[in-house]
Amino acid sequence: MKIHPEVSELISKLYNTPADDLASFIGGITEWKWPRSDLGNWIKVLNKFDTILQDIIRDYDVDKLQVNPFTPQTKATVLEILRFKRMLLENSTGRKLYASYDRLNSLLFTSDLDVLIADLKVILRPSQQYSAQPPAAQTTNISSARLISLAQSWAPLRDHGIELHDFLDAKKQGSVELDLSGESGDVQFQFYRKSAEKAQEQSGPAESPTSTQQTSIPAAPSSSQPSQPAAAPSTGAKPSSGMTVVHIPGVATSDRDAMTILAEAVEKYDVPDEEKFELLCRIRIAKALKSGNDVDREKLAAARLLAIAIYAHTHGETQASNSLFLYDPELVTHIADLIHPDRDIPVSVQIASLIALDAIGRYRVKISEVLTAVNAGVSHGILFSLLRKTVAQLQEEGSPSTSELAESLLTLIMLLTASPGGGGMIVGAGLIPLIIQILDNKLPSRLSVISKTTVLLDNALYGYGNAFQLFCNNSGVDTLVGRIEHEIDLDIAEFSPPEGGVHSQAAYGGLTHSRSSVLKHLLRSMQRMMQASGTSEGLRTLIDSSLPKSVKKIMANRTTFGPAIFAIAINLMSIFIHNEPTSLAILQEAHIPETFYDAIENGIEPALEVITALPNAIGALCLNPAGEAQFASRTKIIPSIFETFTSDKHIKVLGEKENAIIIGTALDELMRHHPSLKQQIFEGVQAMLQRIEDIGKTWTPPK
Repeated sequence: MKIHPEVSELISKLYNTPADDLASFIGGITEWKWPRSDLGNWIKVLNKFDTILQDIIRDYDVDKLQVNPFTPQTKATVLEILRFKRMLLENSTGRKLYASYDRLNSLLFTSDLDVLIADLKVILRPSQQYSAQPPAAQTTNISSARLISLAQSWAPLRDHGIELHDFLDAKKQGSVELDLSGESGDVQFQFYRKSAEKAQEQSGPAESPTSTQQTSIPAAPSSSQPSQPAAAPSTGAKPSSGMTVVHIPGVATSDRDAMTILAEAVEKYDVPDEEKFELLCRIRIAKALKSGNDVDREKLAAARLLAIAIYAHTHGETQASNSLFLYDPELVTHIADLIHPDRDIPVSVQIASLIALDAIGRYRVKISEVLTAVNAGVSHGILFSLLRKTVAQLQEEGSPSTSELAESLLTLIMLLTASPGGGGMIVGAGLIPLIIQILDNKLPSRLSVISKTTVLLDNALYGYGNAFQLFCNNSGVDTLVGRIEHEIDLDIAEFSPPEGGVHSQAAYGGLTHSRSSVLKHLLRSMQRMMQASGTSEGLRTLIDSSLPKSVKKIMANRTTFGPAIFAIAINLMSIFIHNEPTSLAILQEAHIPETFYDAIENGIEPALEVITALPNAIGALCLNPAGEAQFASRTKIIPSIFETFTSDKHIKVLGEKENAIIIGTALDELMRHHPSLKQQIFEGVQAMLQRIEDIGKTWTPPK
């Protein structure tokens, strides 16, 4: 597949930008503005990113123990690389080519929580792709033990009977605090230490513990204690195999950072490498309990929820039951409590909660539990209260997190509507009117939400009998038609070339990726609606709306909109006529056939969707005598179609799969339904064969 010139330019810029300048360059990319491309085209850029990350991981000793924090420049570089990787994975095909999981796994052990969350977000995208595939955990090569350590519940809160949503709720700030005196602020960690012989074995069960040893590492200096640990292994001897209990007092009230406390514990007690990460998670949780550490609480909670989501996507139901749900049977309910709109939970935690619910809901045994936890069938339940609140927030120009929250919420709703029994509940609870409100949102910053909403709309309309009637009763058709008209008029005003000029990338259109994407989604949604059975009554006045004029505008400005949108416009014109043949006269009065023929005579794009749409459109336009006469006067149309079979720029498209056969069959159907066109088609075939003969005569074999 030919790479888009703008994508090629971006790849070149990223590859040639010095490592020190990458953060500022990528920082200027706030959203993805390019067409989707194959991930294979990005290999040299990804290799460059991997080299930079590997050097940082080595220089800061992240794999073993990162005691020194990242410099501001290094942190910015890591965060921007991870953010760009996430955007790239979300907007590329062939994502299974991605194989840099070793760097992502290493960065889970970073001392920086911002980097940890950015890293988890990158891991999440391929994990979603591998969802429900048993070997996914091995494919992504992310440590399951680290994910479990991050996903574990916060034991100190559980021990004090405090729920996480109460601890994070800003409305209850100050009223829910822990007494960190005594053992409440301590960290106690247990693990089985293998003997040297056992550690070298690659298989076989561990022996039963033969001894229990305990050490106490002070997390803060004390005037009543000497500098050495209160209890330590015997001088000159390392602890033998058996269960080991590490007790670190005063962690929650200590002024030292988590990595410093961990480093002391590792140094004084010789904690094995495989146990360091879980001990770090325990220390971080303990430090987050202290009043005033709200930012760290938020980040740790978000990291926990993202880890749960990744684990659920990459592990089977049995593994998840034994590792997650066995120790927290009410996990789904606890996560649902974090998205309750009456609570003032940080947006980042709400987004992570929605992502986690979406992941857990993909387990067949858990989908009903998710539906119940979010009150999916109740108009005033958690799900719809949050949706109404989010729809209202989308009407205001705000932070990008609002759009991210909306997209995560819509993704969860799509999962729930596809579940047995869930779709009917959600549609009946009032989904359709809220979808219509989102479609009517014309803020430029919400385009990605509109695209996601149209996908949800299609799923709802054709899966449930009463959904389309609800859509019509709430003026959904008028809203959709009006939104299409708005997008087309805005695109023509903003992106049309100067009079007499052409777009530099005319083969792709002149729209930005976000504008092109949202218009394609809206038009395709309308196309499916017109083609679906049982919708004719609700769409009977569609021919009198602005939609035919919108179709004409696309055809008249096809270089602005590009071949994909041009093809949909052609199909909409054809569907109008096939659904109601009398509408052909209305389209003729609006001069839409002339606009269509003018566009074709000016050249046919090397795009399969455009070429295959032409025979059907010509057949529809010839359904009345006026249409036949009009087409007969356009003697260049049929030759233009057959010229694609010998055109260099069309050869690649026609040579892929069975594309040429599809086009030939469509022309055969056109001739069968319209015998009057047989002479023109035969003449086109003869001219094509003559060109092939001429090409053969002038061809010389390469030496």
